Amino acid sequence: MTRAGVSILDGKAAVFNFQPAGAMTATSQFNVDPSKSSVGQLTLTTTSGNSIDLVQQKALQSGTLAALVNLRDTTLVQAQGELDSIAAGVSKAFSTTQTAGTATTAGGKSGYSLSLGTIRDGDDFFVGPELQAAVGRAINQLRLLDAHEGEIRRELVVECRRASATVVAGHPTYLADPAMANDERVMEAIRIYNSHLSGIEVVTYQELVEGAERALLVSVQVTDSADRDLESDFI
Repeated sequence: MTRAGVSILDGKAAVFNFQPAGAMTATSQFNVDPSKSSVGQLTLTTTSGNSIDLVQQKALQSGTLAALVNLRDTTLVQAQGELDSIAAGVSKAFSTTQTAGTATTAGGKSGYSLSLGTIRDGDDFFVGPELQAAVGRAINQLRLLDAHEGEIRRELVVECRRASATVVAGHPTYLADPAMANDERVMEAIRIYNSHLSGIEVVTYQELVEGAERALLVSVQVTDSADRDLESDFI
């Protein structure tokens, strides 16, 4: 009897059977669902005639067979996943081309322009050093507020423990190509960048204007509603 309680000798010996699954490929893996498993099946026909899938039932606890099954279903799968990650990283490193913006002047202001015509599907956008520097300055300001939080509260009666900052980018004056202000890929790059920040949010000038317009619209609607209620009170 095995450690898992499977009887292999009871008057007569149990019979081991192996059903191959054909040629193994890089995607061949074991699955507890036989219809989804793409590796060979190791079964044991007991002395009473019952057939047991030794791998599915985890009947192999030690010995050479258990070690080989663990190698096939766990160790090699993990190693292959790690190699795939390394290969993907190397592929991306060698196939990624970073295109810097071209210095330009528009409306008396200095900035950078980037042609969107050369951008292909799948290309990534990253925030530039100027925006990163602006975020860095915001972080320093928040750090100073934290360092002097007690003094500010005593002298100015202002609570700044949970202060936050907003960095505005993409003013039309600085964009040689106005289409960049609403380009979805640019917006996605900013969203990803924001997901790694705490207490600081980067927004585009266009988002800032649209947010202000929505706030004013809501304010006007609330005021109109209040005026109508007031009029009804006098009627």
